[in-house]
Amino acid sequence: IATDGSELAQKGVAHGLELAKGLGASVAFVTVSEPFPALAWGGAMAGYVAAAELVNYEESARKYASELLGKCKAEADAKGVGAKT
Repeated sequence: IATDGSELAQKGVAHGLELAKGLGASVAFVTVSEPFPALAWGGAMAGYVAAAELVNYEESARKYASELLGKCKAEADAKGVGAKT
């Protein structure tokens, strides 16, 4: 079940879990992050982005994904549906 944490995606998570429960199936949750642009385009300010910004973005994206998928897994556990992330 794909999710981005939005309200609409949460409806998909809930529906997917109900379907899986009814079928006696398990689910896998996934979320995807946009890759960080290595080049910044801003007219005279165009150039490469600092490596520290890339690391910060990747760490933030990983943290958000971990929290989001953890919530989905907890919801599946509460409904008695096997789930992996």
